[in-house]
Amino acid sequence: MILLEEKLEEINAEENSKKIKIGVVGAGYVGLVTAVGLSYKGFKAYVFEKNKEKTNLLKKGISPFYEPDLQKFLQSSISSGNLVFTEEISQLIKECNHIYICVGTPIREDYTYDMFFLDSAAKEISEYLPQNEFKIIIIKSTVPPGTAIWFKKIIKRYRRGKKTNIEVASIPEFLREGNAIYDFFNPNRIIIGVDNKSIINDLIQIYRDFSAPILVVSTTEAELIKLASNAFLSTKISFINSISDICEKLNCDIENVRRGIGMDNRIGLDFLKPGIGFAGSCLPKDLNAIISIFKENKVNHILFESVKEINNQRIDLLYNKIKKALWNIKGKTISVWGISFKAGTDDIRESPTLKLIPILLKENAKILLYDPKAVNNFKKQFPELSIHPSIKLTEDIYESVVNSNLIVITNDWEDYQKVNLMKIYELMETPIIVDGRNILNPLQVSEYGFEYYRIGVNYEST
Repeated sequence: MILLEEKLEEINAEENSKKIKIGVVGAGYVGLVTAVGLSYKGFKAYVFEKNKEKTNLLKKGISPFYEPDLQKFLQSSISSGNLVFTEEISQLIKECNHIYICVGTPIREDYTYDMFFLDSAAKEISEYLPQNEFKIIIIKSTVPPGTAIWFKKIIKRYRRGKKTNIEVASIPEFLREGNAIYDFFNPNRIIIGVDNKSIINDLIQIYRDFSAPILVVSTTEAELIKLASNAFLSTKISFINSISDICEKLNCDIENVRRGIGMDNRIGLDFLKPGIGFAGSCLPKDLNAIISIFKENKVNHILFESVKEINNQRIDLLYNKIKKALWNIKGKTISVWGISFKAGTDDIRESPTLKLIPILLKENAKILLYDPKAVNNFKKQFPELSIHPSIKLTEDIYESVVNSNLIVITNDWEDYQKVNLMKIYELMETPIIVDGRNILNPLQVSEYGFEYYRIGVNYEST
């Protein structure tokens, strides 16, 4: 392990590092942010994406998904000539000596990673690797420990005895959806995993301008750091949700309790906010994966199983609050504020709303569904639900509450805090709010006459 608080002196002038050409395989969430960020910093970046529709959008400077400020940086990098999108991986391999692998690693039914896309990338890269040029392949996808070692073996296998002059590194990403651009330019640490120390300087040249400590470890350690980090964040969320449950039993206010806990510098308030659980494409997937890895290696995994169980119970808790507030759900109109799994993104993967909708439909409720950014994604991914007679989608927050009996908040967009509460009150049939994210001001909401129910407080209206 090497901790580089200051960049090595032998890393020479900035102009030398900017001569590095970066290749990125996969223009999904991680790949696109990585390519845009590095090209904005002055590197020439080539991006290979198999999806031609996505590639055509990107060439026009249009991001295929919503992420604050991403499109602005995307267009700037294209205009500067530093960012190139290609449909030929051969061009990328020819031009670039540093190739980032940013393909998807979905979870299978047995909660292990599906390595199909990584294997496909290895096969395609192996076909075009020159014999006399050295290439560094950097895995940025979230993967099980040991993947970088396997990736190198697989490439050599596909080469069928041809000279293979490569090294494989692991540099995991720590980007938060909704804050990815900020996180890219302002990392709190950079983890570089290598099994051959001779490539450390090459990799540090890419990150020499970032004001963050660099930790150099083995590839397997880097892969485990990523998984363990997400597992810890999941644990912290389930911890505070458990505390919020006991607060409701003991007539305590979770807001006071969590602040008292978070004032300890060893703990902090980040990810210590009660709600309806963690969701999205990262935390649930990586938690399931680390459970699988612990099982495979016969290590006690009861901690992570409990974290998962607590998280899975949050939708039932939310439903029970709705049922208690309304007394009868059948025939009622319920406004659901939130489709994306969190604010700042249009990503609806593992969104709590997707679990809540079937429960409300089973109770014969009518649903008014609103989100500032994710309505179109919902229509694309769930066309049948989009035209369901009991569901109405809207991109107007005030339209979403007309004659509504209850608002349930499932994600944490600031838009909800900025609404005209008096107007909302007047548009609703019965002004009731169940806040699954505790983002509204209880005193302010109550002053307008709403019945307000939040997480971690055991009294009927606050």
